[in-house]
Amino acid sequence: MRHRFSTTLRPAPWRLLPILATATLIGAGLTSPARAMPSFQPVATVRVDGPITSLTADYIGRALGEAERQGAGAFLIELDTPGGSVDAMLDIGGQLLNAPLPTIVWVGPEGAQAASAGTFIVLAAHAAGMAPHTTIGAASPVGPDGGDLPVTLGRKAMEDLAATARTYSDRRGAKAIAWAEKAVRDAASATAEEALRLGVIDAIAASPAALLGKLDGRSVTVAGKSIAIDAAGADLHAIEANPAERLLDWLAHPAVALLLLTIGVNAILIELSHPGGFVAGILGVLALALGLYSLGVLEANWIGLAFMAAALGLFLVDVKAHSLGALSAAGIGLFVAGGVILFSGGFYAVPWGTIVTLGLGTGLFFAFVVGAAARAMRRPPYTGAEALIGQTAEVRRSLAPRGTVFVAGEWWDAELADAAAAPVAAGSRVHIVERDGYTLRVAPFDEAAVTGGESP
Repeated sequence: MRHRFSTTLRPAPWRLLPILATATLIGAGLTSPARAMPSFQPVATVRVDGPITSLTADYIGRALGEAERQGAGAFLIELDTPGGSVDAMLDIGGQLLNAPLPTIVWVGPEGAQAASAGTFIVLAAHAAGMAPHTTIGAASPVGPDGGDLPVTLGRKAMEDLAATARTYSDRRGAKAIAWAEKAVRDAASATAEEALRLGVIDAIAASPAALLGKLDGRSVTVAGKSIAIDAAGADLHAIEANPAERLLDWLAHPAVALLLLTIGVNAILIELSHPGGFVAGILGVLALALGLYSLGVLEANWIGLAFMAAALGLFLVDVKAHSLGALSAAGIGLFVAGGVILFSGGFYAVPWGTIVTLGLGTGLFFAFVVGAAARAMRRPPYTGAEALIGQTAEVRRSLAPRGTVFVAGEWWDAELADAAAAPVAAGSRVHIVERDGYTLRVAPFDEAAVTGGESP
């Protein structure tokens, strides 16, 4: 009995194998590095397409703050831009450099670019990557018209941006610093492969998820501390623009800005020509204010606005001068030239179709609507006592010099405008020249109407 009891407490060696295997796995799990565990911190992402403006900087700033509040493991910008405002670029660069979590920029998809201001945004991020067949560079400063800056101003801007490029790229090595300065001074550009060899970016990846996989484990300095990026397989959480940001972004478009300016000016003119309703005036002021806001965001060339104001002046003069359309044709030409100057050299394409259409439409508006209103204001009245002036009346009681006339179905006291004139017999016709209260001043219709002559 004791022997059987003893063998029950001591099982055979092969029965211990599952227990040993389980213990081994548990021990391995307990001693493995923490970064091997799956990441539960999502990566916040934003998409930036088009020129860099103050609206872009505000959107990125809000999204970065939201990513921090949500406890995101990293903040990633998907970028495709031809460039934009230097002030907005510096704002975004400062946000990325001082972010409390790792910031990453991915230039993509294929065919995208990070030109001009986009170059600095890539350099300011803690880590960066590019999709195949993308480009970066051409970061030389230019004027608002797209041309070269004046010598002194251009040299100051060049030196300032070159120093910024060196500052943003100093953690990427000597080759990256040299190339970044060359991108500013010589407008140098690089493909994704060239940027990788120079150390400007950290990886080439076809998608943001692929880039996170290649950056996993890479150490970056965030707020003075070395942090390993732990983002492989993390969920990508897109932070979309809110309704207000979408509305402002829609307003910041050349075609919309021109449309708002044109509507605003025309509505104000309608209010001035037909005062009292206030609806057209209020809408005009609102549209004009929104249009000027759009031009400010777009950093348009304000010389073009002067051309368009001169065009409106020609339209107004043509309404009064009756030049058979010559001044209106010149105004349409000035309007189109001003619209082109407003946006030439910028990062948005010049909306030729919108400019020409609005120019022709504004010319027609002045020719017909404003012209008709002006003619109506000059037209003599057709109703009321003032409408009698210029009409013909029949003398019912002879004028010598006072009497009575009949006109428009009414009897009126009347007197000769020239008191020294010969009396006018009853039944004659007279011409009404003036109204004085309830008395009409008249003049003989013709010489035959005077006393002693034949009555017409």
